[in-house]
Amino acid sequence: RTYCSDLYRAHRTARIVLWLEDEDGNSIASPDSENDLIVDARLRELAKGAREGYLKKLSYEEAIAERSREAALSGNNPKIDVPKLESIDEGWERAKSWIDSIVRDASYDYYSSNESNEERKDGQDSNSCNENERESERKKYDVFALSHSALIRTMIHKMVDAELPSTHATTREGSLSIPNLSRTIIDIQAYESHPSKNHDAPNPRWTPSLVHLTDVSHLHHATNNGNAPYL
Repeated sequence: RTYCSDLYRAHRTARIVLWLEDEDGNSIASPDSENDLIVDARLRELAKGAREGYLKKLSYEEAIAERSREAALSGNNPKIDVPKLESIDEGWERAKSWIDSIVRDASYDYYSSNESNEERKDGQDSNSCNENERESERKKYDVFALSHSALIRTMIHKMVDAELPSTHATTREGSLSIPNLSRTIIDIQAYESHPSKNHDAPNPRWTPSLVHLTDVSHLHHATNNGNAPYL
């Protein structure tokens, strides 16, 4: 399963990372993989209000002043149109909605594919299926998602804040640093309950745990061996 934000820059980067196109924009995907990448608006960057489209170092007040200055120079109505400002909680709400949908779909697929196996086990001696066998039969789903630094930072803090090392890298503003093309891996363990395809059903319950935080070792390795510096 591969997902990306619906913003163009993220979609283009995801296609390059997944070898769907080269850096010149030429498609190199096989016909079977062309439609594997799912674009989802819930993965787009946090809406930054007046700061949208301006340098990150500008404060909200400085961005408002800059918009006013540009409006005055252009001769337009001095009343400026300020884009939407999204709160951290609003960004997390849509990101969590995406995670819930992933867990729900994966759980449904898992239980659907294992119903026949469960029926087979019912006819076996309970001692013939030990804990190691049950563990090996648990299906794991790898999910790739390419998003944006502010939303990634929000998801990390909301999901695994207590697990962050005290020595984690920060920006000059003191925020958790999210390097471009870095990999953060979070394992999600769903509670065992048969899911429903009904979208009105309660959200699935799950527990996250941190595996890797903003890892960039793959980029250094690729520089040495000449391969594409992504995965």
